Amino acid sequence: MSDHNGGAVPAGTSWIIDEDGQAEKGFIAAVPGQHPELRFEFRRMTADEQRQHSKAIRRLGDSENMQEYYAIAAKLIERHVKWWDVRRQDGAELPRNPETILKAFKPEGIARIVSILAGISPSDLDPRWDASEDGDETAMATGEKTPAQVDEERRKN
Repeated sequence: MSDHNGGAVPAGTSWIIDEDGQAEKGFIAAVPGQHPELRFEFRRMTADEQRQHSKAIRRLGDSENMQEYYAIAAKLIERHVKWWDVRRQDGAELPRNPETILKAFKPEGIARIVSILAGISPSDLDPRWDASEDGDETAMATGEKTPAQVDEERRKN
């Protein structure tokens, strides 16, 4: 087996990363008065995109330029979010284009999604995640108990 650059992949490697990263699940818990919960699938920003994002934050950090920052952020969401559970009133999936994103989300919601895409902050723990999927890895990374561990403790008590 070889990597994307033609080099050998070390023996025992159990995963292969696509050229643009690996698809991940994301979840943002509901915040009363701001937004409902949000589930989505995304591809994390590349290192170069993260640098560009950081430069944009520094350049556009004052309140006069925040509208420009959110326009850039909406484009990042369009590019990196591959699926989400945001629906229109008719039940159809809300389109992931900058114009719709800017209308549908408050600035705090846009910033939160982008911080997950950039790897600045982790996704919230989704209560629907199964321990056999992302639950064990996420729990290990955050130091929290997995759903399986919680069930085991309940059985013991």
